[in-house]
Amino acid sequence: MAFMMPVVKNDWDIYKANRSRRVSECSNTTTCRSRKVSECRSEGPSLSTSPGSEFVSSPIRDRASVPTNMSSRQYSRASSRTSESNLQSPVKSMGSSPPKNTSEPNLNKFHNRLLDKLKKSLRKVNLKGFLCSCNNREKDCIREAYNLLNKYADKLYPTEATTNENEADEGDIEKALTNELLSIRNRKKRFQQVESGANNFLFIKTTLDDPVKLAHSIVCELKSTGVQQTKFLIRLVPIEVTCKAYIKDICAAFKPLAERYFKENPTTFSVVYNHRNNNNLNRDEVIKAVAETVFQVNAANKVDLKVPNVSVIVEVIKGIALLGVVPEFVNYKKYNLLAITDDLEKKDDPVSTNESTVNDKEDDLSSVPGSVDST
Repeated sequence: MAFMMPVVKNDWDIYKANRSRRVSECSNTTTCRSRKVSECRSEGPSLSTSPGSEFVSSPIRDRASVPTNMSSRQYSRASSRTSESNLQSPVKSMGSSPPKNTSEPNLNKFHNRLLDKLKKSLRKVNLKGFLCSCNNREKDCIREAYNLLNKYADKLYPTEATTNENEADEGDIEKALTNELLSIRNRKKRFQQVESGANNFLFIKTTLDDPVKLAHSIVCELKSTGVQQTKFLIRLVPIEVTCKAYIKDICAAFKPLAERYFKENPTTFSVVYNHRNNNNLNRDEVIKAVAETVFQVNAANKVDLKVPNVSVIVEVIKGIALLGVVPEFVNYKKYNLLAITDDLEKKDDPVSTNESTVNDKEDDLSSVPGSVDST
């Protein structure tokens, strides 16, 4: 094995000596480059036997690819840069396009949906509409609310197309079609759903001048007929104005309503206050401020908490207050559409009433002493 071992100087600082020698030799920069290039061409594959190092061989084809006008140190730097660039971007070295990021369209869709929700949210003031309540079936509630409101709005506010249907002749078909298209467009814009900011509560804004009249007509017909027309829509409360949820803004927005309803004809009233997702306002302060504005308009108005003629509705959801003056709010089960029809069904069902009276009599007899059978 002796003939296979290379002859090496028995000095562990041989590499440090070589470095110092090269540094001293390279003092003259003009002759150093040519000497290093000649050394790199003449030297063959070298073997290293330093402790901790492995045998490294340099192939001949790599030496042949070294340019003549570049020193060994510059060539080593250039090769290291190319290797690092290949490691960092292996796809570019292959010549193929980078893979597309599939998460970008998903983020854009999420961003667009969020913007749409913010645009449709209940953040504007001076809106008119209806506050609807449901039980975890918001889409079905919206559908029923649209159908019910459009049905009774067509009765109260007939469009030009419906009034001119009988007057239109065969020669006026084009005019009738244009009028019908206009009525359909106006019908779509007449009621629009807005995010309220609370679960199971929806706000439908409207372009009608008097939403209270529409809601009152719906409730009156439900009580007169006793036919249930909704399944998921529970409560339909008309709202005449919206404002910021501050006492000053509430009083300023309610003052024109107070002059309209309480100035000329004094009546009995009550204040109904509800808040959702808002704990900044004090209930007693809001009720007191609303009552004071009513008395300022006309001192002859009286408070009646049992059966008032008019109820002032104050619904606070997040940072928005919804105000309305609703007639016969207590008589019509607080405009609960399901409760109105259920009450009429119980009154019209004689079997249930008879059973209840019989059960009451039996309970009375069982309570009397000595009424137990002796059999």
